[in-house]
Amino acid sequence: MVFRVRELLIRQRTQAINALRGHLTEFGQIVPQGAANASKLVAIVDDLESDLPAGAIPTLKALIAVLTHLEAEIRKLDAEIARRAKENDAARRLMTVPGIGSLIATAIAVLAPPPETFRKARDFAAWLGLVPRQHSTGGRCLIPRFDGAILSQEWKEALWARFVTEAPRPRTPSELQYNDRKLRSRR
Repeated sequence: MVFRVRELLIRQRTQAINALRGHLTEFGQIVPQGAANASKLVAIVDDLESDLPAGAIPTLKALIAVLTHLEAEIRKLDAEIARRAKENDAARRLMTVPGIGSLIATAIAVLAPPPETFRKARDFAAWLGLVPRQHSTGGRCLIPRFDGAILSQEWKEALWARFVTEAPRPRTPSELQYNDRKLRSRR
């Protein structure tokens, strides 16, 4: 649920940024797209020497207040996800893979099916939605082997090693019986 709420808040933040940028564009203030440029939008509204009409500033400040609130809530959810990642063994192992942080590690640890459902790393990558690059030309479709995928082979192997091979595997009934007999003989 944390991931869905975070996604919703990010969409709302994007809407607030786009609305603020659109209104400022009507007054001749052009700012590039993206959440990274939100501080530029806020600076334009807060600038006392800007060419913005006095009647528009309170409305724009209301959008800034909404944006500030959304960013604070997103930070809280990010902190909650980081806390959960530290508590989850699988997420901690996944975070040792370069490029995987607490958000991705927690999402994979919580949402991915058990590793036993995948026969090989390629099946896990397909479940993630990773597909090979296509090099098509003139109606001829050229799809290389999986090593032409979006992720490097080293990254995929590290992810598979941390997620599957280091995970404790379930014991078979014969192994459990053997261990049980071994314990009884020690008594």
